[in-house]
Parts: sequence; structure tokens; C-alpha cells
Amino acid sequence: MNIQLLLTGDELMTGVTVDSNSSRIARQLATLGLYIDGKVTIGDRLTDLVAEINRLSDTADVLIVNGGLGPTVDDLTAEALGRAAGKPLGQHPEALDQLETLLARHGLPMNEANLKQTMLPQGCEIIPNPIGSAVGIRLELNNCLVLCTPGVPHELERMLHEQVVPLLRQQFPDTTPLRQSRFHVYGIGESYLQQWIDEALPDWPPSLELGFRAGLPTLEVKITSRAGDSEGLHDGWCTKLHRLLADHIVAVGDGTLEDSLVSLLRQRNLRLATAESATGGEMARMINRVARAGDVFEAGVITSPGRMYTGLLGLEECPGESEVSEAGVRHTVQTLLAGTRADYAVAVYGDPNSGQRGGDQNKGTVWAGWGREGEIRSRQFHFPTGGGIYQSLVAALGLDLVRRALLGLESAPSYYPVGGRN
Repeated sequence: MNIQLLLTGDELMTGVTVDSNSSRIARQLATLGLYIDGKVTIGDRLTDLVAEINRLSDTADVLIVNGGLGPTVDDLTAEALGRAAGKPLGQHPEALDQLETLLARHGLPMNEANLKQTMLPQGCEIIPNPIGSAVGIRLELNNCLVLCTPGVPHELERMLHEQVVPLLRQQFPDTTPLRQSRFHVYGIGESYLQQWIDEALPDWPPSLELGFRAGLPTLEVKITSRAGDSEGLHDGWCTKLHRLLADHIVAVGDGTLEDSLVSLLRQRNLRLATAESATGGEMARMINRVARAGDVFEAGVITSPGRMYTGLLGLEECPGESEVSEAGVRHTVQTLLAGTRADYAVAVYGDPNSGQRGGDQNKGTVWAGWGREGEIRSRQFHFPTGGGIYQSLVAALGLDLVRRALLGLESAPSYYPVGGRN
């Protein structure tokens, strides 16, 4: 089956907006065992849109057009599809009903710009949009199923899940769904991880696809198989991979490191406090984007070494705290535990630019301290990078150290030691 994707919008062409919708569409199609064969991105020019819709639909089985369904003058998808199909635009009664219902629900008046979204090619069907004003469009053109979807990401996500995927499943019942298991690991680089798996599991079955997706701060490892194929292999090899990666796995499926940590804290009825320098509060931000994180998050302090002001949570000056040091982080963890209701505390004191003063081998020095009363641990790490990457990795380091402590795992793991696993 040939599936083509057409993205439209000047903002995509100029880089003002980063395309994330194509990955959303691809992930949803993959659940059916379908893949995108080609992707074209063009600006808001009517003649170009008409030409591309005609060209792509002439060879594709399915053409998904994303964007250009809104109320403004540069939203041209409906008009372009109508011209390509030789069908004039007219007010679609179902689109009008949905728009009126949506506006009434929010207490908003109807206007001409809104009504533009109800002017669709004659003879088309709508794809309902449960949370937005722009409906999708379904139309047969050149023996190709054309599906037009809105560019607003959360609207697209909902419509893919509730409308588009079920429609394609019904339209193409012979597709073979995929089964996928995903593991999120922290502390192992992509090249080392591939080598490690190759050496430890050399007889990996060819019917199971092993894939990697690099990201920050975690790396995703996934096993993919087609339903009906490799029965009995998928679960068994997932178990082998899980056993190999062991405590480097911080989450599975759609989970994240912060999800796992908040869940562990909630299960144990514990509260956490954080202190961080050079990360700009990234640890606290990661935790607080988890639903109901306030149940377990006690306090967060963003500071620079030596700047834990007297009177703040009862903290006092500590000898050596003016530098990125073991004494500083241990003192901070102790005073956070004493000055708050937290059961656990973690502090990361880092300096991404330290190599500029002390040699490249010292660049990205990090001192981490973590633990509970009477069980405070500390260790130095090196992250040979800077900027946002450094902040993301160091924040994840702090959260993962607490996760490991809660699970009783190795207290001083080797994440990024000099000359180690990178």
C-alpha cells in the first residue's frame, strides 16, 4: 500500500514551526502495520497545493494532507482539494452543526471566519473534530483515499486515534497490526548500547525488529513484530532485553523517568525535595509536569554553589560550598531534609564550563548528593557537554539516583565516567 503525506504551511517552510505532526501520523499508522512511503512539505500557495494533491493522489492509495483547514485566508486546503477534484465549495451541513455545537459549548459567537471552515468540496464526507472548529475532510480522488486533517497538534492526535486509524482499519482490513514493546534507558549512549546488545545477545532473531530512538535525557529501545508472526518470541526476547539492560531501564511504553519516580514516591508515601545549580530548575520542572506531582514534591531550590541564602529553609553557610564540591552537595541534602518535610532529598551542583578553567578533562563536572536521613550518598560525575543538553542530562541524573535508592539498586552507578560508557 502506498501512503503519501502532504504537509502545508509557510511556517513549516521558514522554520518558525517545527514539524512534529508527521511523526504523530507515522506512529499512529504503525499500529496498523502501515508506513508512510513519502512526505512533501509546501507553503501556502494554492496552485502548488492543487498540483501536489493531483500528483500524489495519482499514484497513492492513501493521501493524508495535514494543515490548512483553519479560518484564515492562508488556510487553503479545502479550496485546493475542491479544485483538484473539480468540485465547487459549498457549506457542509455536518461541519456547520459541529461548529455551532462547539461555539455554543464555549459561549462564543459565530463569525464569518468560523464559517469559512464549513465551506468544503461538494460530495465530501467530514472527519469529526471533537475538540476544534476545523473538521477533517474525506474524499476519493484518482482512486486514492484523501484524508485532510488539521495542523493543531492536540486536535490531530485526538482525531488520529478516534477517527483516522479506525477508518483506515475498516477501509483496509487485511493490514497486519504491529506489536511493539518500548524501553526507555538512561546512562548508556546509543553506540555503546548497540555493541552491548550485539555481544550479549548475538542470536537475536531476524523476525524481531530491534530499533533505537535517540533522545534527551533518555534513549528508547524498541522491539517490533507483526501480529501472528514470531509467536512466543516477542515476550521471551523482551524479557532477555529487560534482564540485560536491568536498572538502566527507567520507564517502559509511554512512561518517562519522572513518571516512574513520582509513582515510586507515591507508592511509598514519601516526599522529595530538590536543590540544583546550573540546571535552571530542570529537576523540579520534570517532576511537576507529572499529574498530581504535588502529592510527593515537597520543595525545590534553584541556586548557585555558595548562594544558599541564610534563612532560606534554615540553611547555613558550609565550608567549601562556594565551589562545586562534595561537601556542598552533602550539606545541602542534609539541610533540605532538616528544613522541610521531605523524606528524600537530592542536590546536583554542576559547572558545564569548568573545562575552560581547568582543562577539557574536567569539563562538565557534577557533584550529586542524594538520600534520606542517615543515608546520604554523594558522587562526582562528568558530562562532557554544555548548554541545554548538559542541563537535561544532569537533571535526569539527580532523579535517577533517587529512583535507584528507592528500588535498592546500585548506589553509585557509572553513567558518564571519563573513559567509560559514553
